[in-house]
Formats: sequence, C-alpha cells, structure tokens
Amino acid sequence: MKPSLARILFFSGSAALLVTIVLIFFVGNEIPGGLKITLFLFQCILLGGLLFLFLSKPKGRKKKRTNRKSMTQEEAERKAEIRKARRVAKERRIKESAEVLLKNIADKETLESLGEVLLKNFAQEWSIVRGLVYSRTGDEHFRSVAQYAYYGTEAPPDFVPGEGLNGQVAQDKKPRLLDQISEQYIEVVSGLGAGYASNLLIIPFVSGGKTIALAELASLEEFPEHTMEVLKKVQKNYAKTFKKIMQ
Repeated sequence: MKPSLARILFFSGSAALLVTIVLIFFVGNEIPGGLKITLFLFQCILLGGLLFLFLSKPKGRKKKRTNRKSMTQEEAERKAEIRKARRVAKERRIKESAEVLLKNIADKETLESLGEVLLKNFAQEWSIVRGLVYSRTGDEHFRSVAQYAYYGTEAPPDFVPGEGLNGQVAQDKKPRLLDQISEQYIEVVSGLGAGYASNLLIIPFVSGGKTIALAELASLEEFPEHTMEVLKKVQKNYAKTFKKIMQ
C-alpha cells in the first residue's frame, strides 16, 4: 500500500468517525443497522490507515538515515582520494626537485667546481638570484669557494661557527629559511651584501657531526613550501661529495 493511498484511507476513516459522533449526538442509539455497518467499515479503514502510517514512518526514517550514512561515506572516500592525490603529487615534486639539485655533482674533484654546480642547480630549480658556497678550512674558518651573480668589490667575508647568521647555522647544523626580510637585515648578517633579494636560505652540509660546507642562497620569490623536505634528500649527498674532495 502506497503512503498516498494510506492518507486517503486515513482521511476517509476520519470523516466516517466524525459522522458517527454527530449521529450519536443527535440521533442517539436509533442509527439504522445498515448505516452502522457502513460506519463500522469506515472506522476499520481509519484504523488500517493509521496502522500503515505508523509502520511506514520508521522505515522512511531508516531509509533517510541510510542515505545520509551512504552520502557521508562517499564524501569521506572522496576526501581520502583527494588527500592521497595531493600527497602523491607532493612526493613527486619533492623527488623531481631533488633530482635537479643533485645533477652532475658526483664527478666533481674540486671544492670550487662542486660549489659552482650546486649554485647552478639551485638557480635552475628555485630561481635564486644570488648565491655563495663556503667550505670549512683547517683553522675552523668558513671561506667562500663559489659565487653566483655576486658582484661585490671585495671577497665575501670569512666567518667561524657561531658568528653571524651563517655561523649560527653552521653551529646548529640545521637549515634556516628566512622569508620577506629587509635589505638592511641581509646587509648586516649576510655575505651577499645590501640591496638583494628578501628571501634567504642557508644550508649546512654536515659530516662527522660538524658542518664542513655551507650554502647561502637569496631569491626574489619565496622558496617552495616543500623546501625543507627536499633539502633532507640532498644535504647528505652534497656532504659526502664535499667530504670526499676535502680528504
């Protein structure tokens, strides 16, 4: 029985019940037998309609709950697929960046040539506009061995661990990324000089528990959000190559 038919029966039975009440009120017990039977049948119909409506409503609610549950599950699956696709795409970008940054480093035999290819690779992948590479000397100073687009009238100053921003990074042995810093700040703490880009990335290359080389890179644009994850994949390779050349 469809819900619309049940409603018809319900309203028909309700009308019969109302007629019965009116007749009893005005006529009393003198209702003709045939009419009594007819009214009784309508009352049965009323009860049947009520019973059907009562039984059908929970099923409807259950169906709605099932539909909502199904929609919620589908939405959760879609979100999971989106998160997976984003994670895969990010991992692919990290891998591709690392491959570019590690190009042509294995066969380098001098600190200068390794520093130059490092700066070239980073310029290609992350569009740096200035760059310096330092190596650690026997007297514990860091001295510049390669420059990229550096036009200072004097050579980049040496530093020791703990001295200035570069020295702090060398001492901490962890990369540091500074975004949107002032030109004056770069002039004070950086070997790159004044008037350059406002995004600075300093990368230590660590071997044997100490920093043996360091790269200082500046960019006009902010470095990618996955910069640190890429560096984890390339720092060790560069450190091994620097160490091999220094031995």
